[in-house]
Amino acid sequence: MDHPSRLRYRPSQRLHTPVEYEAVFAAKKSAGDGVLLVFALRDDAGPARLGTSVGKRCGNSVKRHLLKRYIREAFRLRQSEWPDGLRFVVVPRPGVTPTFAQVDESLRRLVPKAARK
Repeated sequence: MDHPSRLRYRPSQRLHTPVEYEAVFAAKKSAGDGVLLVFALRDDAGPARLGTSVGKRCGNSVKRHLLKRYIREAFRLRQSEWPDGLRFVVVPRPGVTPTFAQVDESLRRLVPKAARK
């Protein structure tokens, strides 16, 4: 595995447009726990791509942005574990203020689970 400081989260690894998000949601393949809900879609041959959707029910802008940073960092560290061609959107559960370790563990378990469906 690459050294963590050498792993990057590049623009090619992000979902950018509403159409890309809608395609992942429309696939209706999801897995969840008490911390996160992960929607997945396997279709193209590029690198695994991540999108986040953090609603206002998750807290003020500071808390929402912190959750996004936790999700992006967990993705960055674990990106080599997921197959190419996987697109997923991560939605934090409202009312929960998880630590980075909880987000990382939850993402580690849920992405493969959602991708298998």
